[in-house]
Amino acid sequence: MITKIIVRRLQHIMPKLVALNQTSFIQGRSISENVIINQEVIHSMKHKKDKDGWMAIKVDLKKAFDRLRWDFIADTLYEAGFPPTITRLILHCISSSTMQIQFNGGLSSEFQPQRGVRQGDLISPYLFVLTMERLDDLILYAKATTDQAILIENILAEFGHYSVSNLGVYLGMTVMHKRATCEFYAFIVDKIKSKLQGWSARSLSFAGRVTLAKSVLMAISTYFMQTCRFPSKVYHDIEKIVRHFIWTSNDQSRGIPIVSWDSLSQPRHNGGLDIRRLQQYNSAFLMKLFFAVASNTETYFIKLLRQKYKVTSMCPPSIMRLNCSYLWRSLSKVWDNFHSFISWSVGDGASTRFWHDNWLPKLGRLSNWKQESITIEDNLMVCDVSQSNSSWNWNFIRQTLQPSTFQHILNVQPPNPNANTDRCSWFHGKNGEFSVKSAYNLITKELWNHTDVKWIKLWRLPIPERIKHFLWISYRDRLLTNVNRCERNLTDDPLCQICVSVNETLLHVLRDCKQTASLWQLIIRQQQLQDFFTLGTNEWLMMNLDSNRLFAGSKIPWKTLFASLACKNWANYFITTTPDSSTGTAFPRPELIQWRPAPTGWFALNTDDAVHHTSSLGSAGGIIRNKDGDWIVGFNKAVGISSLLQAELWGILEGLQLAWSQRLEHIQCQTDCAEALTLVTSSTAASSPVSIVRSITSLILKQWKVDFILIRREGNAAADFLAKSTVISNDQPWIYIEPPQEIIPHLARDLHGPAFTRS
Repeated sequence: MITKIIVRRLQHIMPKLVALNQTSFIQGRSISENVIINQEVIHSMKHKKDKDGWMAIKVDLKKAFDRLRWDFIADTLYEAGFPPTITRLILHCISSSTMQIQFNGGLSSEFQPQRGVRQGDLISPYLFVLTMERLDDLILYAKATTDQAILIENILAEFGHYSVSNLGVYLGMTVMHKRATCEFYAFIVDKIKSKLQGWSARSLSFAGRVTLAKSVLMAISTYFMQTCRFPSKVYHDIEKIVRHFIWTSNDQSRGIPIVSWDSLSQPRHNGGLDIRRLQQYNSAFLMKLFFAVASNTETYFIKLLRQKYKVTSMCPPSIMRLNCSYLWRSLSKVWDNFHSFISWSVGDGASTRFWHDNWLPKLGRLSNWKQESITIEDNLMVCDVSQSNSSWNWNFIRQTLQPSTFQHILNVQPPNPNANTDRCSWFHGKNGEFSVKSAYNLITKELWNHTDVKWIKLWRLPIPERIKHFLWISYRDRLLTNVNRCERNLTDDPLCQICVSVNETLLHVLRDCKQTASLWQLIIRQQQLQDFFTLGTNEWLMMNLDSNRLFAGSKIPWKTLFASLACKNWANYFITTTPDSSTGTAFPRPELIQWRPAPTGWFALNTDDAVHHTSSLGSAGGIIRNKDGDWIVGFNKAVGISSLLQAELWGILEGLQLAWSQRLEHIQCQTDCAEALTLVTSSTAASSPVSIVRSITSLILKQWKVDFILIRREGNAAADFLAKSTVISNDQPWIYIEPPQEIIPHLARDLHGPAFTRS
């Protein structure tokens, strides 16, 4: 408990205690940042023309966790400025442990270690980072001279004796200093092959092999592709190994790929198994670096890149440079294509061009929406189209733009000279933050099939993954029945071995064969038998997996029972014994939902949103009530063309502004939007790329108390009513000192019930 408390306090100050280039166990930092820095330094060293040359030495320690001397830890804590009482407390925690050795079936007497930190203790990684900050896990760069080599050797010898008395061997990532070739990345392919050696003899189901392929084999290359682009042959070699493993459980023999690789790599809701395409996934990681460089973040490695290649503006038209590194050259080639994916989040409006920058993501550049008679002023900034009271200059907007743009502009907060500077935003993400997943989806969406509801329902079934994968193959009619084997020239006999005179199709094996038909006839209701035995394969599967009414003699839902029996029928047809996979499911008690008043001394702020499904015009509304449920004030506001999340954030912002104007000191904000709640309560909300989130954060930090809780939508009906009753044509919020007559039934239900139920 003591170390847990210390760790919670350390988490907030660790970034200040360690250097900017220390990434281990520091929230928001990644080891890939240092890999990029090292590659860029090596590239610069290679192109220096000094006669002495340059060298790099990687320093790492062997089993440093077990070898750290306690006096070295104490000295490190003192140098870091820890108070003596905290230092003594930490040293007592790590030195009070005892050990025993199991020898010949018995335990030795207890003894105390004399060095090292506890494995598994929460504070151990932080102590390790602080101590190793002084000389471990680093790369030393120096001129390749005898004097420099002797100096480094003396320092390492002294450090090794004082801290751990042993120096290890570097086993880390290969440093790129040449042009990327297939031979250079051959070690990644070898790593994947070596990983397979321990799996080849195991008996794995198809679902198990797919899971291992996605979570282990494909993940090995992910670490390396975060900092560079692979040659095309490397993608091909890795995917070839994965394909062989999925269909044969090892990479030594070629199995039968009953489903194409293009189908496997589709998302699940598009009919695939969500196995990533490596080339597109590599591009998504490069887009992440591109976005970091373009958004001009304060990250150390981004500063280094921008200074090395002299990138001064936020998002220049080109970043191509002579004699640049392989990473920078890879970014340069895709820089132009990625420009269209970036939008701008308006703060003070001084850095965003009104006509040419994409600050209205759903519209694109406003130069495409101007009125025909208007001449564009290229250097017009967004702040130039706002008035002194931080509102839009609607006279200018109506004179220069088409009317269809007005609702989009209404949804954006007007520039404020006191706000933060404009920021690059990723409008393909829900909160403006970049994610590799959204970038990958953006790159591959043209390769996907259309979404089919049958796949969505399949993967939501409460059944084991093994059965889901069986049904997935069944939907595609790719199981190796004799008919399918004939098509692949694997046999000359398409007939069922039991019925003899009937072709062995998938539907025959699962339903019509003598061995399986008798089972279904015992289970299915008599009035349903005709439909059950006359439908085609896909219709038959869809009907049974979407119904709970065919079989009423069990508490097991029919879709669950049917899926298990179909899989068992297939197994019984070809395999001698198979364990029964059908399991019962428990029915949870229904949840009672009702509006919850705020605690004594607090006021409840309920907010909600509404967005029209065709016009996308959004609105927000909210109510403030005391602990007895009495109406204090209400509001609603049109927010223009908006998403549900944007409208929800507008509701929270307007509600908090109204509460502050009413001088209410304790506000409990109740929202039914988990995503909005996560955004405004995040530790990084103050620096969010979404301007509304930053505005909400600045309100929360005022001299009052604001709390947020997540509620069910059934308990938020009154706020939902106000949001839906907004007058869309009005751009100013309506304030209700007294409750409208139409909302009184909702308020009464909130106070007196009855409660809603949810299963």
